[in-house]
Parts: sequence; structure tokens; C-alpha cells
Amino acid sequence: MTKAQEKALKTIKEFVHNKLKRQLAQKKNDVLFATGEWAVRQVEARLEKIKSGEIVPNGWTVEKAIEDLENKLQKRTSISFEAMKEGEISYDLKVERMADKIVSKGMGTRFLKIENATNENYDMEFLVTGENVDTKEPMAVHSRVIFVHGSIQAPHYRFITTVRK
Repeated sequence: MTKAQEKALKTIKEFVHNKLKRQLAQKKNDVLFATGEWAVRQVEARLEKIKSGEIVPNGWTVEKAIEDLENKLQKRTSISFEAMKEGEISYDLKVERMADKIVSKGMGTRFLKIENATNENYDMEFLVTGENVDTKEPMAVHSRVIFVHGSIQAPHYRFITTVRK
């Protein structure tokens, strides 16, 4: 690949990435808020399990572990903020990977259009249409954003991207 081709590919990726970021801005806020709440709930759940004797703290006395977790809970905002910072890094990387996937499928910036197609099975679904960089033929990439929110893993999005035939 020549330097000009590398530069063109980088420009396309940045364009698609920025367009996706703008399109998904509200979703990002939602997932970051949920991540902060999840982190606080994790500390609360651990405290309750130690108090009930369900788990025994490793290398700590029960009293010291309870005191430590209660002190942490007094700083809920810090717990939430730290989790949100980590969540933002993860989210931004996933959006960047999604843009890379879309571009790797051959999508260019010419006639690029992102259409929302929200449906009840996915938190967000959209169709990216444009022109294939190599063939100049119209193409479409179907992307789904699934919000995963469980009790074990921190809330996050899964991005699934496929080329429509």
C-alpha cells in the first residue's frame, strides 16, 4: 500500500469514526451513567456479602473489610467517576473499531449516509450506505449496537457489523 493510499484510508476511517461518534453521543452518555451506577452497586453488594458472612475477605479481618468498603461508599462519586472514565475509554475504542470494520468492508466517504433503524431487538440499529472505495458500486453496511447490562460484567455495548448484499 502506498503512502497516498494509507493516508486516504486513514482519512476515511477518521471521517466514519467522527460521524459515528456524533450519531451515538446520547447512547454514550447512557452507557457511562449506567457504568457508574453499576460500580457503586458492586461495592454495595460486596459489603452486604461480607456482612452476611457469605464471603470472607482475603487477607483482611471482616471488620477491616467492612470499614474499608463503608469508607469507599462514602465516596460514591469517586467510585462512579472512575468507572465512567474506564467505560469511556472502552466505549470510544469500540466505536473506533466499528468505524474500522465499516471501512474494512470497503466503505468510502462518498455518499456516506447513516440511517437510524432502531428496532425492539437492539438498543440501536443503523444502516450505513455509501460507495465502495474500490468498485465505486453502492454498498450498505448493517450495524447493530446492543447494550449489555448484567450483574456480573460492567454495562457495555457490543457492536456488530455486517455487509448487506
